Amino acid sequence: MSSFVNTANLAFIYPNLYMSPHMKPVVIVTSCMLLLAGCAHLEVLSQNIYPFRAEFDGAGMIDGSDVRIAGALLLNSQGSGIVQVYGPGGMASYTIDINGTSLILKDIWGKKTDMISLPMSDMVGLLAGDVPRGAYLYKEKTTEGMKVIYPWGVLGVDSVTLPMEVHVKSDPPLDLIFNPKGKIIMLEVSHGLNILRLTLIVKQGGRWLSS
Repeated sequence: MSSFVNTANLAFIYPNLYMSPHMKPVVIVTSCMLLLAGCAHLEVLSQNIYPFRAEFDGAGMIDGSDVRIAGALLLNSQGSGIVQVYGPGGMASYTIDINGTSLILKDIWGKKTDMISLPMSDMVGLLAGDVPRGAYLYKEKTTEGMKVIYPWGVLGVDSVTLPMEVHVKSDPPLDLIFNPKGKIIMLEVSHGLNILRLTLIVKQGGRWLSS
């Protein structure tokens, strides 16, 4: 299969490349399909998704220690927003600025303490029920919806294109499982041995209630 695709690509770039006459139509059609597939992307109605606001709480195990977490998030777009994590008394103990592929952690005084890189700039939009706008490689029908294959990993969506699961090719792998129940979204995040189970309560926007 790979040798045929390589021949198709060469034929598209070098039209004078020799091939048997009966192969030319097949190669041309295959080349066009490859080009179209490279531009394909999921489309959903973007109206009223943002701003997206939600409160959350959860628990899990990070670096071998039990953790509990609570806070609120605001997304202004797929790749911008802020997360506040509350400490005792409901005061923000630290914030996370979302800027494209970067998550910038700041302490209570606003000093940067760490930065986390994401595989794509619109990944955080999944929390709002949005889907990546980037080109996918191909998609397959499933009993619940579709499995969409991207260069960075796999996205599973339901019949109305709401995210159900995300599997990112990284080391260690990053996996997200969504279980929406109206305005309450159960989310399980695992990254290697670290696992976090969150409950999000939608306050404004998103696709969870409108789809």
